[in-house]
Amino acid sequence: MPVDHYNGGMEHTTRHLLYSRFWYKALADLGFVPGIEPYKKRTSNGLIMAADGSKMSKSRGNTVPSSDVVERSGADACRLAILYLGPWEQSANWSEDTLRGVERFLKRVENMANNLTDAPLTGSQERLMHKLIADVTERIENMKFNTAISAMMEYINAFSGGMPRAAYETLVRVLNPFAPHLTEEMWEQLGHDEMLALNPWPEYDASKLIESEMTIVASINGKRGTEFVAPTDATEDALIEMAKNALGAKLDGATIIKTIVVPKKLVNFVVKK
Repeated sequence: MPVDHYNGGMEHTTRHLLYSRFWYKALADLGFVPGIEPYKKRTSNGLIMAADGSKMSKSRGNTVPSSDVVERSGADACRLAILYLGPWEQSANWSEDTLRGVERFLKRVENMANNLTDAPLTGSQERLMHKLIADVTERIENMKFNTAISAMMEYINAFSGGMPRAAYETLVRVLNPFAPHLTEEMWEQLGHDEMLALNPWPEYDASKLIESEMTIVASINGKRGTEFVAPTDATEDALIEMAKNALGAKLDGATIIKTIVVPKKLVNFVVKK
């Protein structure tokens, strides 16, 4: 004591506080327990409502038993669907579309193992990998489970073609608390003998999170012409020159009247021909 973290459903908040906190404080006043608080952190989770927003009830016949979802879609998909419905502390409507979406995500993760490469990570891929660890770590600690899952979905979308093995192993490691059955199987297929759950949580290098390059759009009279990659510390003058080079022949015969630079996003040339 005190307990590190106490969580309960919001529909039972009064009883949770009455039996866990009020009685503890009464006992503390009487000198029967140490300290004045029973837990360091207290959170509440929202309700899973029916698809139409009504409260699930046996009498209404609108319940969705988790055992049924597990039977038809698996425990991992059931867990992810519930966590992905919305913020932890808010009530959310059950959605079969969400269930199907996380099923597709898990299938993609599984299938990616068949197309891994041994290529070293590029600078941008390494940054993506460390950012994934940082994002999922922070979001788990703050119980933002839905956005932690979103980060993993965005991560796999960022890789075209085969994913480097190191990047895939990191994905499997951070996905493990959410989908333990699939990730333990994939971890074994990757050649590891010890269970993934027994491995330490991955750590990220903060220095790797700093972007060294940015993608800039070059346009003419507000119409997108092309895009180019520039160093993040490039000066405005340097960006203008790079934009001119990227547009090339598209600027031939044109008189540049005005140049508009939107930092880290756009270089637009207002021209007259």
